[in-house]
Amino acid sequence: MGYRTAAAMIGLCMALPAQQTMSIGFGEGCAARRASFYEHWAPGAFDMNATAGPPRGYTMVPHAEGWFVLPLQSQWRQPANDAAPVSFGADGMSTPLPLGFPFAYPGGQSSVVYVHKDGFLCFGPTPYYATRFPPAIRLLEGAPCLAVFWSTLDSSTCGTVRIHTDPIAAAWTAVTWDGVRETGTSNLSTFQAVLHADGQIDVTFSACQSNSHPALSGWSPGSSCMQPGTCDLSALNTNMVVTFPDRNPMLLETGDAARLGATVTMETSRMPQSCKFLFTALGAVGYDPGIDLTPLGATGCMQSSSYETGVMRLVRHGSAVLMLHVPYDAALIGASAFLQSVAFDRSANPAGVLLSNGFELRVTQ
Repeated sequence: MGYRTAAAMIGLCMALPAQQTMSIGFGEGCAARRASFYEHWAPGAFDMNATAGPPRGYTMVPHAEGWFVLPLQSQWRQPANDAAPVSFGADGMSTPLPLGFPFAYPGGQSSVVYVHKDGFLCFGPTPYYATRFPPAIRLLEGAPCLAVFWSTLDSSTCGTVRIHTDPIAAAWTAVTWDGVRETGTSNLSTFQAVLHADGQIDVTFSACQSNSHPALSGWSPGSSCMQPGTCDLSALNTNMVVTFPDRNPMLLETGDAARLGATVTMETSRMPQSCKFLFTALGAVGYDPGIDLTPLGATGCMQSSSYETGVMRLVRHGSAVLMLHVPYDAALIGASAFLQSVAFDRSANPAGVLLSNGFELRVTQ
């Protein structure tokens, strides 16, 4: 593609406000966010046992919209002799158990907790449909849940599950699975979740064995959250996990053909509700792979187009539409120009920008 041809296309688009062409999307937008996180271990692959020394685990500290997930910041809290044993119903879930304080988590609050024999706890009853899925899906589909060491466990034949609250100031409540057997095996696991009145959560592993079943640990606000994929909870010293409400990268796309004389509808979607304006850049050069803008503060964002010109649009309900007309000029056949949308969101990254994928618009007859 010659620069003059692309420039001519750009000039035509400028002469006809909001008019142009279509073809192929490439790359991906930046600043995707997930409200959930977890690590999924295959049978026998759990790597956070505390076989010697202090217990291992992680701490969840709430921020305005989610969690900071850090290496363990607390200690094991030994259940008192009078700690209440937890009993389970036919579905493996306990009745609602009082925490002793209102516990606020991102997106909600509860003064009770439901404990499951398989090593997780929830802040609401699990919907019936969620019990039909494997743990990594159930965590996302049901009520807000914390997977402590979610595996296939049987506390009825070995070990105990107990709940106890800080006897001095009622500042925390701990749920402890102590020496619980992996179903059908002789493997035992001891682990604990501590819920603090200030919203912090500590997940602590002593010795855990799940050699015949997979295991899961993490959090989800539930209600069909987006899939975050597995993370590495043993590497939080170098790769801290931060959660936010679910958001996919901005998407620039069209379903129209870019033929001579046609009108193409370009839509940019998946924008935060805080975004009121959108700039769609139009350039003569495309970059695939893109230019990494992380050094400029736009963490994880890639520039996919040169920005010779562009059009500003209002955002409505998280999307904006640009109507582009392809001039009926045979000289444009086979020519391309490139687009990329830019939105402004102060919480996205230090630069406060979101970028969509790139899009090449190639004219056909």
